Amino acid sequence: MSYYDEHPSSWYRDYSEVGDRVGLGFIGAAGLLSASSTFILLVYLVRHSFFNRDDNTPLVRGLRSFSRSALGAFLYSLLISDLIQGAAFAINLKWAVDGSIGHSDVCTAQAAVSQFGDLGGALWSLAIAYYTFSLLFMLKKPSVWVTWALLALGWTLISVLPILGPTVIEKVETKGHFYGISGAWCWIGDAYQAERFIYVYMWIFLSLLSSAVLYSLVYLRFSGRLYYEQGKLSWRSTSHPSRNTISFHVSGESGSNGTRLVNNPGEFNGVGKHLKKVARRLMFYPLVYSLVTVPVAICRIGTMAGWTVPFPLYAFAGTTFASSGLTNVVLFIVTRHSFIQQVATIQTRIHVTQQVTVLEDSRGGQSIYLHEMTTGTKLEEGDLVTIKVDDTKGDGDPQMVVHLMSSPSPSPSPSRSTLDVPRTSK
Repeated sequence: MSYYDEHPSSWYRDYSEVGDRVGLGFIGAAGLLSASSTFILLVYLVRHSFFNRDDNTPLVRGLRSFSRSALGAFLYSLLISDLIQGAAFAINLKWAVDGSIGHSDVCTAQAAVSQFGDLGGALWSLAIAYYTFSLLFMLKKPSVWVTWALLALGWTLISVLPILGPTVIEKVETKGHFYGISGAWCWIGDAYQAERFIYVYMWIFLSLLSSAVLYSLVYLRFSGRLYYEQGKLSWRSTSHPSRNTISFHVSGESGSNGTRLVNNPGEFNGVGKHLKKVARRLMFYPLVYSLVTVPVAICRIGTMAGWTVPFPLYAFAGTTFASSGLTNVVLFIVTRHSFIQQVATIQTRIHVTQQVTVLEDSRGGQSIYLHEMTTGTKLEEGDLVTIKVDDTKGDGDPQMVVHLMSSPSPSPSPSRSTLDVPRTSK
């Protein structure tokens, strides 16, 4: 007696009831919307990043710079995975029309493609969480080899695991086919519960937990409660910086590189406000990812525990999970100004009150050098300085170019002073 003789529901399931067809249709529609929206966004990004030669448009310059960065590579990978996942769930429209799901070549194709997209979504969400944590919390840009290693490892796992299942792990006589009917769509068969966890849900839970912890630390750092300095964490119950003014300590060190501005460890420099805004935007990604993945994870865990999951719950879980690509597209549209346009269009005019010029950039640097000034340079109140971002190298790492709008005159400077520098933003 074969496995399917004892478990006929693993070979064929009847969903001819109107409510069942509607549930399958919702899953398929969500998948189709996700696939379509991610495809359109990818075409838009590729067109403006690699084929649009209009260097005078700030958004085009920003997209080009972002697409060539590590975060850009991870986002492209995530969107590609969302596209593939959405295409797999769109096959549910066929099951809705048929009123049933049967083991077939179409079912196997949906299962394999779904595995590719599901794992990719979890892995690239985890990679983005790690990279943004390094930038925003540790204020350190990971090495290029780390980016390439993550990309190579991620795509290797995504490509190899779907092949190993039916070629190495599958035991048709005792467990049935590796890819088969799984609730309201096709994925890894019911008899391969451990493989389901290892193939996808382990990575989903790891991504959810890591994102929650890492982004919580980022938020605490830029709320002024948690500090990371010289490899050590310190906690402060209240934050001291004012919303309107930022204080700086200026060292009297000088040399060929100019004057160095060092911020007080207990305070934020001009970057703080922008990075706190970015951190708040990033908090939406793990939150939304949790919302779209938790329902289906509950269904799978319940199945592993022997619980018969009601079909309406499966339909709801599948619809939210299939909407992963659509939610990522919406998040990108909503947050694109924070992540791209500000990087591309920073051109700030600021007033210099004494010998200190404070620049607000988007990189999170803790010190700034003014190469055209020395400790003997004094600017009078009301003088203007224009700061532009130059990314002519196209490496996604803009450099600041400082233009002084006044004639410097020599004047002695104190070895150390505290200045309140007003900021104006564009």
